[in-house]
Amino acid sequence: MAGMASKSVATLSLTFRSLAALRRKHPSPAFSYFHRSFADAPSASDVALSQTNDGTAAAETPPSQPARSSPVELLFIRPDVQQILSRLTGRKMEKILSRRQVKDLRRSEVKLLTEDQLNRIREEKLREMEERLQMPPVLPARQPREQVIVKDPLLENYDAHKHVFMDITYGVKPRNRKGYVRELDGTLRTVTWEELDRLNNTYFPVEGRDIDFPAVYEEANLQAALDKGFHEYLLGRAVVQFEPDNPDYIRVTRMIYEHIDTHRKYDVLDSTRFMGGLVFYLVSQKKADNFLMRLLQNNRMDVVMDLLQLHYILHPEKADAFQKAFDGSEISAVKYYIESEAVRKGNLELAVQAYQETLRQQREAGATESGDSDQAKIRANV
Repeated sequence: MAGMASKSVATLSLTFRSLAALRRKHPSPAFSYFHRSFADAPSASDVALSQTNDGTAAAETPPSQPARSSPVELLFIRPDVQQILSRLTGRKMEKILSRRQVKDLRRSEVKLLTEDQLNRIREEKLREMEERLQMPPVLPARQPREQVIVKDPLLENYDAHKHVFMDITYGVKPRNRKGYVRELDGTLRTVTWEELDRLNNTYFPVEGRDIDFPAVYEEANLQAALDKGFHEYLLGRAVVQFEPDNPDYIRVTRMIYEHIDTHRKYDVLDSTRFMGGLVFYLVSQKKADNFLMRLLQNNRMDVVMDLLQLHYILHPEKADAFQKAFDGSEISAVKYYIESEAVRKGNLELAVQAYQETLRQQREAGATESGDSDQAKIRANV
């Protein structure tokens, strides 16, 4: 009996390896890891049956899925929030469409184009720019999914290794694949998220994704890389390496955002797909004072109002009072925020005063230029 069981397991393992090799020869279409629906929770009909110790059938609860109506997710995907984050991202074309490091170098081409051809190429580049600026989603951390199906003491110490059983059916979404582990003590359980990620990457490898946890994301190494200015690279690799609801992804991105805010290096993510996530994190955590100060110092009052609007969408407790205090003056809106919400009130008040002084000087300079122009016209007429 034991020999038959060992032979069955060996056959199953061989079948998995054969199917994996076949799958690599005929890969399925690439999965869109950051634009798939996360609402694919199993229905009641998906509940599987397992065999208990006494021979009765017990229902296996499907693995837990990310919450369908998570407040964080709902706020991030709101159309008005997406529009605000898009405006706050910036549109520096020379940065967005700049040359990037690639494996194969391509020779530059110079073409002679008509006006219509040039306009079509511009439209293509604008579409490419918007694609490059598509923001990774913001999701809450996923909940544990492993569940014990059955405990069978008769199988305790049956083998020196755990046995893993994985469903590699073609066309099933990676998150929804069934996986089971037989522990050394005879316990049969569903796989953890970490085990599922590892198994998915074994049978359905994603280009750029390592099976083992990358050493660069260990806290000490990550801090050293941030000090050297690799913020965008680290975020880009994290998007490939982790699922957006992976606790490691959330930890890494938050650590990068905190480093940027502490050192006020907002420009490193300006006009990148990660700027929206940075702003959303700072506003949701009520840590946007430094970023607001930077916008005021750069005379970006247009996006300052977007930032304040985002703040009161995520924190609506004082939204009504803000609307009443806002008399149509942008300065009044900023001052109300500073008085009622800001932590670094003194620094922000100085930034507002400097902004008002800059506006006054610009108006005076404009009036002087207008007066000189009028006098020149009078002399010309005489």
